[in-house]
Amino acid sequence: PRVRRQRQMCIRDRATRLASTGSLVGLTESQIMALATAMSSVGIQAESGGSTMAKLLKKMQLAVELNSDSLADYAAVAGMTGEQFRDTFESDAVVALSAFIDGLNDTERNGKSAIAILDDMKLSEIRLSNTVLALAGADGVMTDAIETANSAYAIL
Repeated sequence: PRVRRQRQMCIRDRATRLASTGSLVGLTESQIMALATAMSSVGIQAESGGSTMAKLLKKMQLAVELNSDSLADYAAVAGMTGEQFRDTFESDAVVALSAFIDGLNDTERNGKSAIAILDDMKLSEIRLSNTVLALAGADGVMTDAIETANSAYAIL
């Protein structure tokens, strides 16, 4: 019971750190909780998880909003065109985020490692890259957490 309560507090702390940015980019409460849960599942510390995910979402939002060169980078990693990534991010940011994170492991398509991709994209700050790499390395954890959260919130 004590460990479970501590885990719940860590998830809540991550969600709290992610909430304002998450809601600004259109994430639902269930998606915010799902991301916090996924980060907890892969061992991302509460102090950095929510903040670093918020930082990544801000960078994606700016790339989409300004149609900057980095939009093409996010899109390429996600296996989309820039327009597809922009449309996906604008309609459901967590789907675009998930596609980007899943795409990091496609070294055959990308031609380089996830670490090299993040470095090229100037996403190599240690907490940010550790969070993204942990999620990318945990095949399906983020997608499963999002699906579970959406189902749970649909019941409410």
